[in-house]
Parts: sequence; C-alpha cells; structure tokens
Amino acid sequence: MNNENFYRAGVRYPLLTARRGILFIVFGLLLAATVSLQAQHKVNERQHHHRDTTGLNRLFTLGHFHATARNDLMATINKGELTDYFAWALGAGIGFETSEWKGLQFGVSGFFIYRLPGTSDLTRRDSLTNQFSRYEVGLFDMENYANGSDLDRLEELFLRYRYKKSTVTLGKQILNTPFVNKQDGRMRPTLEEGVWLQLNEIPKVKIEAGWIYKISPRSTVNWYGIGESVGIYPVGLDVQGNPSGYKGNVHSKGIGLLHVSYAPVKQLTLTAWENFAQNMFNTLLLQAETDIALSSNTRWKSGIQYTTQQAVNNGGNDNAALTFFPKNNRSQIISARSGVAYKSLSVFAAYTRITAEGRFLFPREWGREPFYTFLQRERMEGLGNVHAANITVQKKLKSGLGMSFAYGHYYTPDVMNVALNKYGLPSFRQFNAQLSYPLGGFMHGTTIDFLYVYKGNIGNDYEKPRYLFNKVDMHHLNLIMNYRFNQNSKH
Repeated sequence: MNNENFYRAGVRYPLLTARRGILFIVFGLLLAATVSLQAQHKVNERQHHHRDTTGLNRLFTLGHFHATARNDLMATINKGELTDYFAWALGAGIGFETSEWKGLQFGVSGFFIYRLPGTSDLTRRDSLTNQFSRYEVGLFDMENYANGSDLDRLEELFLRYRYKKSTVTLGKQILNTPFVNKQDGRMRPTLEEGVWLQLNEIPKVKIEAGWIYKISPRSTVNWYGIGESVGIYPVGLDVQGNPSGYKGNVHSKGIGLLHVSYAPVKQLTLTAWENFAQNMFNTLLLQAETDIALSSNTRWKSGIQYTTQQAVNNGGNDNAALTFFPKNNRSQIISARSGVAYKSLSVFAAYTRITAEGRFLFPREWGREPFYTFLQRERMEGLGNVHAANITVQKKLKSGLGMSFAYGHYYTPDVMNVALNKYGLPSFRQFNAQLSYPLGGFMHGTTIDFLYVYKGNIGNDYEKPRYLFNKVDMHHLNLIMNYRFNQNSKH
C-alpha cells in the first residue's frame, strides 16, 4: 500500500473507528459490571447456603476477569541529518475465562490501541534513505502506517480441556516458545491459532506439542494464514542482492511444534525443540542448562544451545526468486551462557556463533530468536558468519526496583556480502539499560518500565546512510506504563 492509500485508509472511516472504540469500551464496562454483580451474587448465595455447583451460572460467577491498560512512549534519535521519530500509543484490553466444568474452560480477550497527538508522521520517509521508521511504526499497524485508531483485535478465543496436570487448548491463544513467541516490546504480542498440548504426567519430563494454522503478528490487527503472514515485516535482500520476493508468495499450511524437556537431577535440565514449518524449513534446538548451588546465597547458572536449520521442499515456493528459505541454505548456531547469581544480583556472560554455511532464517512475524546474546531492539535473523558476545548485570532492590544493564559486540558479515547479510546490518556494539518499578498504594497493579538503547557502528558502512538509519549510531528510548487488573476467582 502506497502513502496515498495510507492516508486514505486513515481518514475514510473516522466514524466507524470511533464507534468501534466506543463499543469496545462500553463492552468492557458492561462486562466489568456484570462480573462484579455476579461476584456479589456469589457472596449472597454463600450467605444463604444456596450455591449452584453444577449449572451454567457457576462457570461465570466463579470465572476470572482481567483487564490491561498500556501507555507507551517511544523515540529513536538517528545520526546527523537522518530523521528522528517519536510515537505515543495508548491501549486497553479485557478478557474473561470461565471456571472449569468437567475439565472444560472457555476464554476470550481483546485489545484496542489509539495513536496520541505528538506522534511523528509515520508515513513520511527519511529523505536520505527513502526508508520509514523502524521501531515506532511497530506500536500501531505494520500493514497501514497511517492507521492510528482502527486498531482493535480479538486476541484470545479458546476452549481448553484439563486432565490432571495436563491441558489441551484449541483456538486463538498466546504461546511462548523459543522461536514462536510473544516477542513483546510493542503494544501487544504475537498471537497464534491452533491446537496446543501440554503433558505433565511423567515425573521429571515435560512434553508440549501443537499445530499452528493461523497467526496474528505483533504490530498487526488481523489474523493470517501461516504462508500469508511471511513478509508483513520488511523483507530485506535475497542471496543475489535483489529485493526479496517472498511476500505474498509463500505456501505453507502450518507450523508443527514439539518440545521435550527432562530434568534427570535438580541441577540439570535437558531440552529439545522441534519447529517444522510445513513446505518451508525445519529448525531444531537442543539445550542444556545447569543451576548449581555454591552456597546458601550463591548459585552458578550455565547453558548451552545448538540450533540447526534445513529447507523443506523448496523453502516456501518452487521459484527460487520467490521463496523464503532457499533450498540449499543451511545454518548452524551455537550459543552459550554462564554466570553467578548472588541474592538479588546476577552477572552473566554469553557468546553466540552463527556459522558461515548460510543465513539463519526465521520469519520475524512469528517471534524472536532465543540465543543467549539477544538484546532488545536487534536480532541476528537474516545473518550468517556471526560472532556475538555480551555481558549482563541484573539487580533487584528491596523497593521493588529492578535494574538490568547489558553491553555487547556483534560482528556481522560486511554489508556488501548480501548472501550472509539479508538486511545490510553492519557490525555494531550495543548498550541496553532497563529499569522496572511496580507502584503501590492507589496505583497498585501499575508498573513503569524504561529502556534505553545505544547502538554504535564498528563495521564499514561505505558512507551510505541506508546502512546507518535505524540500525547503528543511534539512540533509542522507551517509557512504558502498564496497568493490570486480575479478579482472582476463589473456588
């Protein structure tokens, strides 16, 4: 969609979007009022010893209502004459889960977002690179940069069955696996639709498995088929240096996931994750983590990961110019971490190596990678032949204030080496500082989070601004206020 269409989309339905927002708010208020009345009715029933333990009424009176509000301010300051961006978003959501009846439970939730005054014109390209904002557009709609009000999404709609300690869930839900995950950090997370099994009946063993057939990526408002979802985010260059042509051309019916973890002893956990994207690629993650007590207050924690990828069929399309995962592409990644946790202080060092056999590829629409060197606001997806190392220090004070500081160096292939550098990301150094503080008293349930990121260039940019803009030699700030309300049911 071009800029003209973006603007049209933003002004064509002002009345409709306003009505949607109003209806959503009214629905939330009615639901809150209904649940409150039902809760009071439950108290009255108990007082009169006439509690209904079998009827439909019990599913709702003993159900669980939750609400969320989020205020997010984000800014990116680029080098020199490159464009800076600022965005301000406000959103709220509601959800409800019934109590269980013979192991069955139903859940539903939704969320809406509004763009507030002062936000930069996100349809405006940078004059030197002809590129858009990278981070700020993610607070709203990646498919329509002008959309600042028609941002409501049905997020969860599921039926769950519980047997002993195990569950199976069917429908729209939120998964958090190493590669397919929430990838939060904007207004709302990535969501999945499918069937998901969690098996916890075997001592020391955890098994999860599922099939995902639809996905709603972070920073979108719609639900997409698996192949259709690939290419909503920027697509970069193919291995020949041409703009990637896979958007709208990937054919895949779903994602199969299998997770098995085994803890033979308390200090060791072994994990395997299989990610099978039908007709596209296969990703296998093997992981071992240790947690050893050195004293009553000190623990030594370490982990190592091995990830390997291969194409399935032709990687999504028989035409090599239109496929996502080239048939001859292969990637291998080793990531390791070790550190010490002393009371509320922890220090970790991590290293990741992506071999030079090919690019590490995984649709950014589906989630972020789980490598130990990951820092917010950058990824290794689309790269091969990478060396990355960082150190992270975390501390939590008695007041509840949590602090995290991280610094790392990320050595990527030369930006001209398109076969191993999909997005033209030069080598860089990155510093992250993050603060999180839960408020009390009248503001109980509210948490304030602040993130500061600096990324400095340590590679060759060939004096071309497109290798700097929103990538390196930049400062990024994010201030978030979250409010969460939970009405915990008491059975």
